[in-house]
Amino acid sequence: MKKIVLIIVSIVFVAISCDKDDDRYPYYPGSGLKFETQGLTYFDSEVKFDFSVSNLECKVVALSTEEYSSEVSLDDEGMGSKTISASDLKLSAINDAAILKMMPKIKGNPLFQTRVVMRNPIVVEDLKLKTEDIVRYLKWNVEAVDATVDDQVKVFEKVGVNNDYNEIMTQTFNAKDSLALNGINYNENDTLFIKLKATSGELEADYIAKMIVRKPAE
Repeated sequence: MKKIVLIIVSIVFVAISCDKDDDRYPYYPGSGLKFETQGLTYFDSEVKFDFSVSNLECKVVALSTEEYSSEVSLDDEGMGSKTISASDLKLSAINDAAILKMMPKIKGNPLFQTRVVMRNPIVVEDLKLKTEDIVRYLKWNVEAVDATVDDQVKVFEKVGVNNDYNEIMTQTFNAKDSLALNGINYNENDTLFIKLKATSGELEADYIAKMIVRKPAE
């Protein structure tokens, strides 16, 4: 029983000794970096980041990608912002992405990073269509962060992969709108494609919604 007690005392002593070795492992307080962004869409030409730090000793945050580098200065409250062009981030098409690294200039140089994606400005709600449906609505919204979106949207329809699209001309569609679909007009297992075409000045974006018409569960 005495041997067991001696072993335990020795282990505790070694652990305490290691914890006191602060000179070998100096502690650097973190920057407490936080950032916010709304990102960007294909219609936007730039993306804005808002930064803040809780450690006010940090006055500058270095920003970089593989081909871009810059800095953002922080004010006395530890806040600052930076706007970066899509061209600087090499973003030119929907779903293009860039890794932006953020390094607060403070002892220890902590490194943060985020993935910036050029989103499609057209967002469409999922819709499941059944052969018994009299009317269901395919809803969408076209929205950019800063750019102005043209209000009119063109809508095209086709059934089957190998067929051609036909524009729906019976009504005018807006940037935030919906299309009424009647499931009873289709056969079971028909593949329905609805293509939306939105614009912002000279820029044009497409979105294709694909639906397979199903028979209702019995």
